[in-house]
Amino acid sequence: LLCGALLPLYKYRCIFSGSGDCLPINIDGGIWGIFFSEILRNGLVVAIAILLLSFFGYLRYYSGGGAGIAESMGGRLLTRESAASLSERRLLNVVEEMALAAGMAVPPVYLLDGEKSINAFAAGLTPESAVIGITKGAVENFSRSELQGVIAHEFSHILNGDMRLNLRLAGMIFGLYCLFRVGQELLSINSHVRFEGGKRRGGSSQIMVIALLFFCIGLLGFFASRLLRAAVARQREYLADASAVQFTRDNNCFLQRHGSLAI
Repeated sequence: LLCGALLPLYKYRCIFSGSGDCLPINIDGGIWGIFFSEILRNGLVVAIAILLLSFFGYLRYYSGGGAGIAESMGGRLLTRESAASLSERRLLNVVEEMALAAGMAVPPVYLLDGEKSINAFAAGLTPESAVIGITKGAVENFSRSELQGVIAHEFSHILNGDMRLNLRLAGMIFGLYCLFRVGQELLSINSHVRFEGGKRRGGSSQIMVIALLFFCIGLLGFFASRLLRAAVARQREYLADASAVQFTRDNNCFLQRHGSLAI
């Protein structure tokens, strides 16, 4: 996030004079001359503003826990009083059964009425703030045993802390991508300021080394972390299925569920 916020520092490649001419940045003072130049001080203000906006946006998104995420997706809190159909009451019964089997408190249930597709999710960084969301299509099309398998699967994600793990992996990937972009922008700046009037200007070798370092680490780390995330996600899904079999004590529900999804 910090690397992403600092990108505006490197977007300023020239200073425009009153006549409209583009004057290259003078880097004769070396790398410190660049970082303390007037144009980069202005860029720092923009970077800090972006960082603060991103931070407050993060707080707003996660301050409500899983409930805030589910509501942002169009979910409706489902309670005994608001359950209007037999399928909705059956869903609440299944959630209570799986909570008892998993040995945890019953989480709030959010129903996505506008989604006719078959899907379910767990949201929230801690078991105390976690909720379970499920689409209308899943509630209407799954049998009771299939619904048990899906809900038990989501309970496993909550108990194993998979949501927090996914957030950390996503942050790592984004940070490495921003590092790559910083290196890319530094290389672009170096190509603009290395020569002025056909003559080589000094002080750019340090920037070139840093730019190449950021570029290579960010690029390689970005692709490596994506592969790592895919491998971790696959293993966590296997673990969730295994835990769901333990909670439901019925492996046939998964065969039925996969058969329904295939159809």
